[in-house]
Amino acid sequence: MGLAPQWAQEAISEVYRLGLMQGCAEGQFAPDQNGTRAESAQMILNLLSVME
Repeated sequence: MGLAPQWAQEAISEVYRLGLMQGCAEGQFAPDQNGTRAESAQMILNLLSVME
């Protein structure tokens, strides 16, 4: 699992704060890994929930 680039840190923090993504374990993100369809669907549902 790699570290996210510095330029992405603020966006990752905001996404986590909004609850759009939770990370893979204990708030850890795997920026060099591909996401699954299920993870993508959950992120879209979370975004729609935040937009309401």
